[in-house]
Amino acid sequence: MFDLQSFMDPAPEYRVHPFWFWNGEMADDQIRLQIREMAEKGLGGFFICARQGLKIPYLSDTWFRKVKVAVEAAKEHRLNVWLYDEYPYPSGIAGGEVVLEHPEAKHYTLV
Repeated sequence: MFDLQSFMDPAPEYRVHPFWFWNGEMADDQIRLQIREMAEKGLGGFFICARQGLKIPYLSDTWFRKVKVAVEAAKEHRLNVWLYDEYPYPSGIAGGEVVLEHPEAKHYTLV
């Protein structure tokens, strides 16, 4: 049954979830500020996407500490958080970390 109130004020899972490109230093105060701004604009959450220019090592302890800052701030604002693994490209290579640990996981091409 159609619920006009839910349509006018949808739950977070039904709102826009943009890719949030992380590059540069990613200062904790900027992470919190940008999350607050996303909530104020009516977003339902975001995908954290590492991108070229990121100054902290991808998948490092520092990286995950920054992710924790984002998750805690998002929780305060009732936003969903997703981690996007496409760093850099193609999808799923985790910034080269996977094949460093598991060289057998390298892709092969048939010619």
